Amino acid sequence: MNKINSFNDADNHIALLLVKSAKQKLKKKNFIAALKDTDKAIKLNDKLSSAYFIRGEIFCSNDTFTVLTKLKNQENALKNYNIAIQIDPNSPENFEGRGKLYFMQAKYGAAKNDFTNAITLMKADSLILKPDPLDQFPLMSFSLFERRGQANFKLGQYEEARMDFSKVLELSELAEPSILSEIYSFNEIDILESRGYANLKCGYFKEAIDDLSLLLTESDNPSDFNKHLLRAVAYANNENYELALDDISTATNINENCFKENEHFLEDLPDDFKGILKIYLPQKYLEDLDLSI
Repeated sequence: MNKINSFNDADNHIALLLVKSAKQKLKKKNFIAALKDTDKAIKLNDKLSSAYFIRGEIFCSNDTFTVLTKLKNQENALKNYNIAIQIDPNSPENFEGRGKLYFMQAKYGAAKNDFTNAITLMKADSLILKPDPLDQFPLMSFSLFERRGQANFKLGQYEEARMDFSKVLELSELAEPSILSEIYSFNEIDILESRGYANLKCGYFKEAIDDLSLLLTESDNPSDFNKHLLRAVAYANNENYELALDDISTATNINENCFKENEHFLEDLPDDFKGILKIYLPQKYLEDLDLSI
């Protein structure tokens, strides 16, 4: 008879304790000791989904070896995540774990599918629409929307990306920023920049301006020339030409090679503004630009 996940069974109880121990050791990056605990847990109960999930996390997190060993670790991680999902296909944690691995491997479509499955299993959308102030902050929902947003961004699916990033920022308002930073690697600057670019690509120019302006206000490095160039594109498409020129001027003052380092700058500019640039920009900058784009 198969053992089941129940504290009534002594072996299963010990197995669960071993998984808990493995989690703690994983947090301390004691990978070998954590792996030994999961191996013992699986010997006691080979139907314990959480044991395979933690093994997947161990192999996925271990970045202390050579490139070849990392590839082998990723294979082992995938094998364990697959077993965890097979045993418990209703666990959002299992899908998020495998999604993180797929993202690491640049398999963004597969990563997006797993993050979507996890979001569906958690009913995370309804948590955002009707958050219960008495419930614990939905931290996993927070990470899932950010992860799926990044996958959408990598896939060039900017409309979906901007929606996911918006949900992340909505959720962030429900929690104390210091708590978020402590528990989860929340970086509002990165999310604002990604959503600003996604808004720009989708034609939401005013929203892009708002995001990038907030970004330049809150960033530890407000002189980042790339952000000024992005906002210049948003301003130009919103027909705020003087403000666009101001941002371009700021960018060139910060970095004279800014156009060489931003290959996509011209792609999203309106044609009439390119004509203005020919008049406005000094010759040394015009030489770096192909205004026929």
